[in-house]
Amino acid sequence: MQIFTGAEKGHRIIEVIGIGIGSILILSVFGFAVLVHLRQELRVVLVPAVPLIGAAYLVVVLHLTGLFLPVRVGIWVAVGVATVGMLLQFWRGRTAFVDWFSALPNLVTVSAVGLLGALLAWLPSLLAGSSLPMQAAGSNDAFYYISVSQWGLDHTITALPHIGISPLTGADSPAFGPAYESVHYSLRVGQEILQAGLGVLTTVPIVNGFSPLLGVWVFLISGGAWTLGAAFGISRVARLVMGGMLMASFSVQSQVLQQNADSLLGISFLPLVVGLVSMVVRPTPDHPRPPLWLPALALAAILGTYSEYLPLLGVTLATLTLIGPLVGLRSALLRAGGLIGLSIAMGPLIWFKTVSALLFIGALTAGGNGQGATVSAIARQITEPWRPFLSVVWPAKLSFLAIATLAVLVVVGLVAALATLFFRRTRPYAVGGLVLASVIVLFIGSRGNEYITRRAADMLSPLLIIAAVLGASAVIQVIGRERRRTIRRALTIGVLALSVGGIGSSTYLTARMIIHERKDDRVVSPQVAEAATWVTRVDGHENGNDVTAAVATMYDQLWLSDALAGTPDVSYVNLRGDLGYRGNLELTSYWDGELDPYVLVGPGSYFAAGNHSVVEENGIFSLLDLSAGPTTVVVPYQRDDLPQDGRGSWSWKLNPDGSISGGSGSGLQILSSAASLDETFLLLTGVAPGATVNLFQGQVLIGTQTVEKEDFRLSLDGVHLDGGTAQVEVRVSEQDTSPLTLKGIVNG
Repeated sequence: MQIFTGAEKGHRIIEVIGIGIGSILILSVFGFAVLVHLRQELRVVLVPAVPLIGAAYLVVVLHLTGLFLPVRVGIWVAVGVATVGMLLQFWRGRTAFVDWFSALPNLVTVSAVGLLGALLAWLPSLLAGSSLPMQAAGSNDAFYYISVSQWGLDHTITALPHIGISPLTGADSPAFGPAYESVHYSLRVGQEILQAGLGVLTTVPIVNGFSPLLGVWVFLISGGAWTLGAAFGISRVARLVMGGMLMASFSVQSQVLQQNADSLLGISFLPLVVGLVSMVVRPTPDHPRPPLWLPALALAAILGTYSEYLPLLGVTLATLTLIGPLVGLRSALLRAGGLIGLSIAMGPLIWFKTVSALLFIGALTAGGNGQGATVSAIARQITEPWRPFLSVVWPAKLSFLAIATLAVLVVVGLVAALATLFFRRTRPYAVGGLVLASVIVLFIGSRGNEYITRRAADMLSPLLIIAAVLGASAVIQVIGRERRRTIRRALTIGVLALSVGGIGSSTYLTARMIIHERKDDRVVSPQVAEAATWVTRVDGHENGNDVTAAVATMYDQLWLSDALAGTPDVSYVNLRGDLGYRGNLELTSYWDGELDPYVLVGPGSYFAAGNHSVVEENGIFSLLDLSAGPTTVVVPYQRDDLPQDGRGSWSWKLNPDGSISGGSGSGLQILSSAASLDETFLLLTGVAPGATVNLFQGQVLIGTQTVEKEDFRLSLDGVHLDGGTAQVEVRVSEQDTSPLTLKGIVNG
């Protein structure tokens, strides 16, 4: 879906990239503020990860300040601490900026690889020509994360929103339902408060910054991969390949399409944490040993961002500590213990939330589906991140080559990953990040909870890619030591070609899926914000209590509520809560049942009114003044007493022609300022000719008619209005299972 064209689209594309680059530069400044406290030789190693280290610093500091201050204030505390720290280093004369230039070539190459991943993540927004949230898949996670960010901007991260079941003066907007759920269940909020903080510094509204920041989180992965590669002594080329493969993996890019912002930032922290912890607990002559506080900071950051990673990350860090020469075990344990203690001290709230979240998720995992899962079911769920490669339509001339390259890459990757078990340098990682992590994921899969299994598979995927690159590098290094230069060179070129082929194939798959499915993509249109301004303009109380929103589609319900977060008393005939967007899984409405003076009609709802009743309209929304003349609005609503066969439920999406489909027994909410509904008709379609259609109000049969053609009108004569509202159900004869589709409402 494209919402801008021409010069305006060009401006919006520049905005997307500009927000992303600006955020990277800001994170880099914070990262430099951290690195100035390190020894010169360590700075040079870590400079390519400088924006990632800056992100870790902000996540941890904003958690600490968030106990007492909103992000809008806390971010300036973070700025102040970083500035004071840098000034102290200048005063002590320990900062030699001229020495940083030795690391610039590495910084440039890592950034170049990172930008390629970021551009791929920005592709949906670039195609749409908008920085606003882009839904390229069925997930609505962007709304969830933005809600939490908006709440944290002006509240402490422990403050609980007060949301009722219907508008109540003094209550918070239902748009903060995700924030309620996040605080109530002590869920991680690192990515959300980081986004809020960057929004303050860039002056970019949170809703405009979300999609560009998805690309930033992907960009940061390459810096983390560089740090991990340095810890294990692999070549610079191998570090770049690792970063490229992590970013371009379909597991990562599918999470971009699913708007999984938390997991993307968590994946970028993963290699940084593994690399820094490895440098500390088992130091080698290849690199200087970081101070304990640096990996402690990174560990707190990943747990504050993606706490679910702790089981897989924990076994990896444990084996990095325990496996190695016995002579160094005692010091390794002491360093590991000190590291964890420092991390807890830096982020007490982070660790509390992590434990709470893992207990909650652990209970869900242990319960599973009550039946467990078969081996084939587990295999299907775990391999889901890679199965799209088998269904994509490759270009005819490249089809065989692409599939063959991927097949060889998978085989070589598995062999290389297993090879890590046979090398002393990589064995500690292999036992934890490869073997034990895989065992944990298989156990999770055996419990039968498909969603948690898929998420676990997504978390395992980066660990497997890291193992494959480490294994391939170890094999090549061994061959090099044996002076078989020709074989080594051929093997290096072959592995590099396979890696480039894999990255290219994954990039092509992601791009094709984005472009191929563009007709189904949805972008938060500027018209949503425009409609919100209408509400504040016509509402005399400036809190929205004179306005009812009548929107049937879930996507538009959520984003309209976000735009109206500053007017908490707006009523919503429909506002879905069963996915956690309200903090109450049983709620599908936020309305007191009263007829308000104004009705904001959106997608999936329809009206019949004179021209004087239409106050504003923009192609998506129409604001109606019910006092300006007889006006009737019909809104599909979700019944509380749906039968088990699912009939009677409306779709949460529109059909291509703007209609909305349901089934027999589907409910309709009517709002009307007319004296009666005589000579008012519903426009329906989809029912087979010859079927009988009945209109019920409660248990009372209002009318019946036999369908003569596919498109037909159903009279509302006899429907009783109580205070200007009524609920009716359209029931089709039992033998007819055709979908019932609502197209509109007319008078006369």
